[in-house]
Amino acid sequence: MNVGVGTQYFDLNKTWTIEPRLSFKWNFHPKQYLSFGYGLSSRRERIECYYTHVPNQKDIDNTRLGMGKTHQLNLTYDWMITNNLNLRIEPYFQYLYNIPVEENSSFSIINFNAFILDKQLVSTGKGKNYGIDISLEHYLKNGWYWMINGSLFKSKYMGGDNIWRNSRMDRDFVIKALAGKEWTLGKKGNKILGVNVKLTYQGGERYSPIDYVESEKNHLIKVDETKAYSLQQIPSFISDLSIIYRINKKKVSHEFSVQLLNLNGFKNTYYQYNILTNQVEKKHSASLVPNLRYKLYF
Repeated sequence: MNVGVGTQYFDLNKTWTIEPRLSFKWNFHPKQYLSFGYGLSSRRERIECYYTHVPNQKDIDNTRLGMGKTHQLNLTYDWMITNNLNLRIEPYFQYLYNIPVEENSSFSIINFNAFILDKQLVSTGKGKNYGIDISLEHYLKNGWYWMINGSLFKSKYMGGDNIWRNSRMDRDFVIKALAGKEWTLGKKGNKILGVNVKLTYQGGERYSPIDYVESEKNHLIKVDETKAYSLQQIPSFISDLSIIYRINKKKVSHEFSVQLLNLNGFKNTYYQYNILTNQVEKKHSASLVPNLRYKLYF
């Protein structure tokens, strides 16, 4: 059994928290165990969310917002099937409260992903996440390793209008497969070449229906807040490839890597307002993201 407590203090508005932690682990078999954990966690928002300024509106002040909090419960079943193969099953539940929201609106900071916040917020929002994660992992043996992970989950939130809705990240499911191979090179065996492939298939992100009449009046995209996040994009399939070359020496190690994200060119869907035609247009984009990296370990 592990018992602990943490605390946070936010000097901007003199907010502080006490956060208890509790966990149990039962090794009922040499290769299997059950564990249960509970924790109360707190988080402040991005600092710019507190220093909100809107021209011609002097009454907006978010500096009084406290920290959002969550009760977290999780159960874990772990089975070491062989010396290199492990199965883990983890159901979980989170209850969020004191979440910043806009009164009489579906807006919640849970879904906020823009750069500029122009709303007066109060800490009365709520949220809940629950689901189950299942992982089957094969540890490195003879240079090979792989892992398959699946998640089924729901994510809900309650905005300032006290209505429970799907959150923006309520994708319903995520399935990931990861596999890699490493080769030891060089006369001294101090060089490693690794190739890694990751496949991800997941439900689409939620979004709100567009109010085309209001969009044309305001010359920018306006959504129907009464039906916030009631629509969902199509599921996405993304493949990533990584190649790593590492040189290990007595005092330092050098690592060179090339990473190609979205190798299969999955196209994201988004909406954009065209000022010339005064219409909302549906767009598709596919980005292959190369990433070159060098790391020095010492």
